Amino acid sequence: MPLYILGCEENGKAACMSKLRSIRSTKFRDFKRLDMRLAIIPEGPLAYDGKNYFFTNGGGYYIERIATHFDQVTVIGHAFKMGDTYFHSMSEYAFNSENIDFVEMPLKKGFFGKLWQLVLSTKTILKHFKDIDCFYLFMPGYPAAIASILCR
Repeated sequence: MPLYILGCEENGKAACMSKLRSIRSTKFRDFKRLDMRLAIIPEGPLAYDGKNYFFTNGGGYYIERIATHFDQVTVIGHAFKMGDTYFHSMSEYAFNSENIDFVEMPLKKGFFGKLWQLVLSTKTILKHFKDIDCFYLFMPGYPAAIASILCR
């Protein structure tokens, strides 16, 4: 069962929890590089221009700083494509780290599309579940809520 971290961006602290153990809250800058695979589920969508992934300035920088402490980081989230209405609002920070890869969850429109999106998002998280040692969940957001339920 993977550990999971509930993100608290404001003060740089995170609490790691598991059924088997609990790790005290600690600041990321105090961590040494961990031989772990981390999955990050952000609270909002990313932006993808066909070549690079982007995020908001604060969120992108924060994720890259976290990534320096792990061997491999996978960001699992929705992504606006070039031409989408909100693409430019999410494309402030370009990711540069070599150890970060991205997994897109589908974006659907309409009521039934959103229900189907929920099912597909859950399947996407489950598909990568066995490859991850620890999840960093940015709350609020239903993908993070789904992941926290799956981690229990």
